[in-house]
Amino acid sequence: QKNDLKTVKIETVIQQNTGKAFTKNNSDYLQKIVETKSLAQNDNLESESNFDELKALELINNQHSASSRLRGIDLLKSFSASDEKIINILSEKALSDENTNVRLAAVEALSVHIENTEVSKNIRQIFLNQDDPIVQKELIAILTEKNPFQLNREVNTKLKELTLDPTTAVFVKDEAYAVLMRY
Repeated sequence: QKNDLKTVKIETVIQQNTGKAFTKNNSDYLQKIVETKSLAQNDNLESESNFDELKALELINNQHSASSRLRGIDLLKSFSASDEKIINILSEKALSDENTNVRLAAVEALSVHIENTEVSKNIRQIFLNQDDPIVQKELIAILTEKNPFQLNREVNTKLKELTLDPTTAVFVKDEAYAVLMRY
């Protein structure tokens, strides 16, 4: 039975200032590079955040996997409100992704910064052009909860259109009616 068991010794050697750890074992055919994060290396923190952003953008652009796009949006949740590139990417996903959950995640990520005028404007535009009823309902709630007095004429017109459209989902009509009655 001793012949069936193999013991593998793993050594880890960390090279300074590279942010990479090389792991190897005593078998010649198993070697791999493992990315590590070191909070002690302040010079690498900015490059790590850029790496996280690049990884998030790569995940968001994966058209074959909604779960990858959701992970990418989750990585971008703490984006800077002044980062126009991320605002535009999230806005595009909120408006046109084929998956409702991805759209909702993008709207939620944007809504964190609704105080920013550019983000607020984008959320209103997403609402005006949204065709997914679940996302429409969420957008109505976000617009009225976080910015009830900034509902502009276009948003009010869209709310009225939703209440009059016979193809609008009942739960969206109810939400739109409730908002129109309040304001």
